Amino acid sequence: MLCLSMATTDTQRGRPMPLAEGDAACMRLVIEKTRAAIETGNWPFGACVARAGQPLAVAHNLVLETLDPTAHAEIVAIRQACGQLGSTDLTGCEIYTSSAPCPMCFSAIYWSGIRRIVYGAHAADYGVLGFEEFAVPPEIMAEIGGIPMEIEAGFMRDENRALFDHYLSKYGKVF
Repeated sequence: MLCLSMATTDTQRGRPMPLAEGDAACMRLVIEKTRAAIETGNWPFGACVARAGQPLAVAHNLVLETLDPTAHAEIVAIRQACGQLGSTDLTGCEIYTSSAPCPMCFSAIYWSGIRRIVYGAHAADYGVLGFEEFAVPPEIMAEIGGIPMEIEAGFMRDENRALFDHYLSKYGKVF
């Protein structure tokens, strides 16, 4: 079952609230972390794992820094959140990402127990960076796999796409 909603539930008050009100702070952390990554020569991707609106981990892509092709922002944030909680079970958490998670990251999100993804730029958007071979939207992966996942697509999309332009203007190259 795939749920694409534009509202979430305020667990403190038990009532629906607008997506922007409940999630903008976490996405701003992602954007800030991604900008910092760009300044240090890392690729322009960031992620935040939160529980009940409280960030547990905010990370950026570390592939170039660590020479680890699995060190995508989502994977790094999941690892950090698991460390914070002392568990591999992130049930009840949500993940915010600067762009649509790739298949590897989507799988890690699923296996960690996270069932809510909020992402900014679409898979097609990061094609300007040279990443086109894995442009499979998480909505399609959830549908094909029959995975119950709440996915908020394109949240603060323009701000997240601007990170790609910033990267390109700074380094003048694609991957």
